[in-house]
Amino acid sequence: MNLYMVLAGFALVVWHLMFQAHLISPPVWIMVTGLGLYLGYVPSIVSCFERWIASFKITGTVGFVMYLADAFGYLGSVGVLLYKEFAQPM
Repeated sequence: MNLYMVLAGFALVVWHLMFQAHLISPPVWIMVTGLGLYLGYVPSIVSCFERWIASFKITGTVGFVMYLADAFGYLGSVGVLLYKEFAQPM
């Protein structure tokens, strides 16, 4: 089921081609692409983290590890934005 969700997410991200061909509007493209990235990210990462927790015999759930992964993802996004705003030469 996880693999099907990841494939569905990939199929939604491919809608970018429809946006480039001007077949869908920008708000629809943003929503569909966001949903596609979410569907590809969450099932694959959760199953990977759950297997790591099980293999190391750690008592707990995947919630905290997902929080850390998301926090580093947001930190990377802010880092890219700061680099584009301040560090790139004009």
